[in-house]
Amino acid sequence: MPAPALVLLAAGASRRYGRPKQLDPLGPSGETIMELTARDAVAAGVGRIVLVVSGDEGAGRTGAESTGTAVTARMREAGRRDGYAGAVPIEAVEQRLEDVPAGFSPPGDRTRPWGTAHALRAARHALAESGAPIVVANADDWYGPDAVTRIVRSVAQNEDPGFAALVPYPLEVTLPPASAPEAGGVSRGIVRTDEAGRVVDLREVLQLRRAPGSPGMARGRAAVGCEVHVPLDALCSMNLWGFGPAIWDALEQRFEEFVAHRGSDPEAEWFLPDVVLAAAAHGHLHVYALEPGTVHLGITHLADRERVREGLRNALRDG
Repeated sequence: MPAPALVLLAAGASRRYGRPKQLDPLGPSGETIMELTARDAVAAGVGRIVLVVSGDEGAGRTGAESTGTAVTARMREAGRRDGYAGAVPIEAVEQRLEDVPAGFSPPGDRTRPWGTAHALRAARHALAESGAPIVVANADDWYGPDAVTRIVRSVAQNEDPGFAALVPYPLEVTLPPASAPEAGGVSRGIVRTDEAGRVVDLREVLQLRRAPGSPGMARGRAAVGCEVHVPLDALCSMNLWGFGPAIWDALEQRFEEFVAHRGSDPEAEWFLPDVVLAAAAHGHLHVYALEPGTVHLGITHLADRERVREGLRNALRDG
């Protein structure tokens, strides 16, 4: 079986951040978060890196082309600097709004692509025929080397094409401290597992923040709008996934279903956890939660920048 490939989701528009998060030099030596993740993944055994970048150049949006090009150039330079560029190919694929099933056209008032599952689907032309397992990570989340090593090794050692794994995190690890500006909170997918460690539910909660006056709890809003309280020790997804090659068929089938039912909605989002859970319900994927991660730093709002920079400096000081 080929070595696992790393798919870095780097096509986000960074609207809340105000600048391309993918390119912000936050590491102790000026590295971007995606460079740190790639370095850890290569050390753990990935044999290829595929970047999913913005593909909106044709829409006349100034800056979209330069961001995608800059992300690719930055990662290739990091590969040369860290000594793996010759051994580990680095390539980019574009996430484009018009990349949809045959016979379907996006609604004229839709202005952006379809979400995280659509972003991963964009990598199919680069990877689907290789038969390689993949690891999927966000370009703006630092997961820590231990978590990256676990997810890479899990897919490298499992020959089931339908194998899927997630490294969850305790919610408390992923939330800004109570003293930090939260600008409306953050979204997290709350994970529920069965006794065998299989993921059976992943429910999105929006605008999560630590609940003042309620130690051990966070307060947020369910997708249907009602307020919810979530224990800080609950596990959540930060989009650190591993998949066998069956993921590509699952994505194709589920996207056809998605556009058939919701394609006319210009605001509809197609999320990777929804695809994974639906495929698992039909027996096409077998989804397991690995040992939880212990460190995480991510950037959502510009107010996160200095906190994340300091956190990376402290975490990697001895590295």
